[in-house]
Amino acid sequence: MDVIGVGALNLDHVVRGSSVGLPVARGTSGRVSASVVQPFVEVPPVLGGSAFNTISTLTATGLGLGYVGVVGANAAHVSRLAALGVDHRFVFRADGMTGTCVSVVEGPDRTLLIHPGANEAMADYIDRAVDYLASARIVHVTSFLDALTPVRMAPVIRAVRARGALISLDPGHEWATSPSPAVLDLVSQADYLFLNPTEFEALGPGPRTTVVKSREGATEIHNGTARFTPHEPLAPEQITNPTGAGDTFAAGYLSALASDHPSNAAAEGLALARRKLRGHPLNENGPVPHGTDPGKPGGGGGI
Repeated sequence: MDVIGVGALNLDHVVRGSSVGLPVARGTSGRVSASVVQPFVEVPPVLGGSAFNTISTLTATGLGLGYVGVVGANAAHVSRLAALGVDHRFVFRADGMTGTCVSVVEGPDRTLLIHPGANEAMADYIDRAVDYLASARIVHVTSFLDALTPVRMAPVIRAVRARGALISLDPGHEWATSPSPAVLDLVSQADYLFLNPTEFEALGPGPRTTVVKSREGATEIHNGTARFTPHEPLAPEQITNPTGAGDTFAAGYLSALASDHPSNAAAEGLALARRKLRGHPLNENGPVPHGTDPGKPGGGGGI
């Protein structure tokens, strides 16, 4: 297996509007209650989750891909992973609603309102995936918003890294700006740490390679040395789809690493992210399919 993603699985509801009055600061993300996202769920959802977006984009590369996560009553993520040829044996099933993310798009910014739903059950399942994760060349980890999952995940990722897998971590806003001891443990294990400027200001560089994504390009920091790969920023009117651009950048970067072309990684990430921002198709996650059977997600991973 080349790359296995570990992360929350969400139904994304993308709306265009103002962030005024929202409980999350403009351009960031945060956990909210079900009552906050409820007014937005009439907007037809698409399948999302940070690691899910990255793995879905990587399916265009021909790499061997897998996923570890949890779905609730709606198991459309499993159907989509199966259709894309992604190994989904370790996508588990929990009671309750599948995670929900409302992306409020305001000009070039997006503000994420996240209700974790079934993702909170990941702590109950992550121990089952040690051998599976250790079979990957790269394990790409993204955040869960409950307190227990990073506590259970940190020793699993440590064991997986000890068995030779590279660890890629995209912590997101909450893990980066309010890191718990378990999250800091995960950061200490990251071979590649993906941050935006706000997250980098809060968290600082990781112990190995830190990649800071910005409008102007990407800065790779390794052993105290920084290398900047520039690109021309898009004008606000050129940006039609900012949601998931960071996940797309990670896909381009990991594709270069998995193809043994690390010197091209930042450039490949920027090129893919630029296409995403402009709204060009990148093996997009489509709307939640009608008629999806929610009772049969996954396979041998313990559902």
